[in-house]
Amino acid sequence: MPPELLPTGPVSGHHVLWRGTTYQGNVLADDPATTELRAPSPAGPEWQPTTNPALWTLRVPTSEVWAFELTTTCTWRSARFLVTRWLPDGLLELQHQKEDRHEADRLGLQGNPWDGWWAEGTPAEVSEVRQERTTLGGTPPD
Repeated sequence: MPPELLPTGPVSGHHVLWRGTTYQGNVLADDPATTELRAPSPAGPEWQPTTNPALWTLRVPTSEVWAFELTTTCTWRSARFLVTRWLPDGLLELQHQKEDRHEADRLGLQGNPWDGWWAEGTPAEVSEVRQERTTLGGTPPD
């Protein structure tokens, strides 16, 4: 059964499962024993604000997390896309998987051949949603 795209759920990118909750985040390159979690609001008093008022961070031991890369793809207007993020208005940002200008024009995509083609779509407009997880560190939960 395909995963359900929830506005609060993760899409493509680096994520971390810590104490039963999935956050955006990654193992720090300069300190592999530490993982930084990111969230739009503090999940507890230990979370620290950033210069972006919609982003809070927390550093935890890497030994306490499962770090993974999530790739979410879908079909929109009969073409395959990477789901890159949820937009504030509830739409999905979709990145086209090909560099073909003719197909981009046919689909009504925004962008260009150098930076890529993208579109915005509603969850109801997408089908064939697939998610792949690649472990980056730690042990996946049972």
